[in-house]
Amino acid sequence: MNQANATAMAKALSRLRAGESATDALLDQLNCWDDLILSTILQGLADPASLDWLCSAPDQDPTG
Repeated sequence: MNQANATAMAKALSRLRAGESATDALLDQLNCWDDLILSTILQGLADPASLDWLCSAPDQDPTG
């Protein structure tokens, strides 16, 4: 993540924390990966059960 991307994500998260909920406005300045991360957060806030798959994902050792 480069500095511009990190700054855009930090601003979006700050706005979310401050109560902004307009999805398009929050995601507007993000790259595709940060958009995916924040979209998942927003989805989880709206419907916590939608993220159950994260808890049931098998643990995998990335080293093989």
